[in-house]
Amino acid sequence: EAVIETADLATPPAIEPPVELPKITTINPQKFLGKTSDYIASQLGEADFKRQEGKIGIWQYRQANCVVDFFFQNTDDTSNLSQKTAIALDVRKRIIGQPLDEKRCQKELYQRQL
Repeated sequence: EAVIETADLATPPAIEPPVELPKITTINPQKFLGKTSDYIASQLGEADFKRQEGKIGIWQYRQANCVVDFFFQNTDDTSNLSQKTAIALDVRKRIIGQPLDEKRCQKELYQRQL
């Protein structure tokens, strides 16, 4: 008579559902310090206002409730800020003297990506 052997198969572990990552809905403008102007434009789109004063270039992004200015140092004699890195920034309320809601400003900055 034939003997059939069966393997002792352990029950496989339960598959855990993937952990849902928190949804990103804000952008902290600090993350752009040290990044190039081209990178910033690729993330936020074209600046609403650009100007150059001497060797400092300023790109301004205007949201409904705040303004974010990025400052770039131009080390050559051209006015082209392409590939220059952001050396400083300023975040302020659009209405002078009003308190800044940083989280709301970061949400509005994020909305520029959509």
